[in-house]
Amino acid sequence: AIEILNKDDPERQYGPLLESVKETALIASSILRTNITPEIVLVIYIAGKFNRESYKHKEDNLVDAVAYIEILNKLKQQYEAQNIKPEKRR
Repeated sequence: AIEILNKDDPERQYGPLLESVKETALIASSILRTNITPEIVLVIYIAGKFNRESYKHKEDNLVDAVAYIEILNKLKQQYEAQNIKPEKRR
């Protein structure tokens, strides 16, 4: 999936997007006064892409959803490698 993303849009890279997801989680946590993790943000992004796809097929919806799933996987691998417990994820 990332190969498709990079081929179509070289600006889309894991690093910047992952940092953006983390910042979005911090902002949402502040607004809602509860802990919104980057994982939650990614799941919401994925849900949004599937919601759009259910209305009308567009390849970009599926490509983005796959990319978000891959980023979610990488994030979870980072947490596991660093032994970060779910309640400590931010």
